[in-house]
Amino acid sequence: MSDEGLRGYLAGVLDADGNINKVEKTGRWYVNITNTAPELLDAFVQVFGGSVQKHRGAGETSSSGITSTKPIYRWWASGAVGMALCEASLPYLIVKKNKAAQAVREKFGLKIWPPRAIDRAAIARRKAVAEKKRAAVRERQRRALELHTGGMSYREIMRELGYQSSAGAYAAVQAGRSRCSKQAHGSGVNAALAMPDCEEETGSRLS
Repeated sequence: MSDEGLRGYLAGVLDADGNINKVEKTGRWYVNITNTAPELLDAFVQVFGGSVQKHRGAGETSSSGITSTKPIYRWWASGAVGMALCEASLPYLIVKKNKAAQAVREKFGLKIWPPRAIDRAAIARRKAVAEKKRAAVRERQRRALELHTGGMSYREIMRELGYQSSAGAYAAVQAGRSRCSKQAHGSGVNAALAMPDCEEETGSRLS
């Protein structure tokens, strides 16, 4: 797909299913897109980065009283990643055009017209840095789970891996356990997040 075609496609999805918002307390802009098709949102991850999470399960009711008939997923990005999407789709936006222009102007101080070409190399570099950080977190969680399975307490794990509290060590173990379970059962939402070399726990219990 050409850059022009990609811009138009992204703009349509963002206009229909997205939100562009600013956290007034911090001044930080973020973008999210909600949809029932995780494969659609995975396309945004592939192009820009960000992450996809399950937002609400089938049959669950939102705060506005709407009950979903299908699982709902959400792509979320902030900072340069979110603004790259805003800038790329800006010429084609209708509903969210003013909000996207405001976000890009405040973030980069740019003249909005004409829009810059999508810098795929810069996006790839940002994604690589973000993935390196995520990989380090996953490895730390894997190690925490390994130590806990071997009988180490949360306090000992805290000291061994440098967590600030036992609660932090506990959260890491639970995250590691959850990722192992998803890998074992073949999670389809974001397979790239599966932890490598993850083994099933054998007879471990929370201490």
